Amino acid sequence: MRKIATLFFSGLAFLGVAAIGCNGYDQETFTATLNGANEVPATAVTATATFSVVFDGPAAKYTLNIGGSGLTEITASHIHTGAAGTSGGVWVYLFDGPTTPATTPFRGNLGVGSFTQDMVAACTPGCAAGGSYDGIRAAAALSTVYVNVHTVANAGGAVRGQIHP
Repeated sequence: MRKIATLFFSGLAFLGVAAIGCNGYDQETFTATLNGANEVPATAVTATATFSVVFDGPAAKYTLNIGGSGLTEITASHIHTGAAGTSGGVWVYLFDGPTTPATTPFRGNLGVGSFTQDMVAACTPGCAAGGSYDGIRAAAALSTVYVNVHTVANAGGAVRGQIHP
């Protein structure tokens, strides 16, 4: 009987410790490789970029890095709804651009930050209807959401990449 009680209370203690670290979400990492060929329509831009986002609990942490030859006159970067080959509305603003776009090619971290459901819900003006934190996470799992970077010369987008697991 004593052995059964010890096992029972040990099991309860284990479950209690496990529950402390549980936030109701599984941590998931998604990435994208951005280039001009992925834009709709495709651009001749030779710069590349990488994007990663980690969904962990109520906030998603992201990094957007511009590489290659760099981009000039960057105006914005967003997460959009849309499958490969299609354009879609904005769900999250990642970079709103400088007040005076730089003419020197930019290379490096364009954006490092996080977004939450409140930020997705507050995405105005011009954001796509139906955007939600969980919706972005689900769309990323299906690769039906993308990230792109806009420039003065390519206002619709200079480089783009589908976000995928």
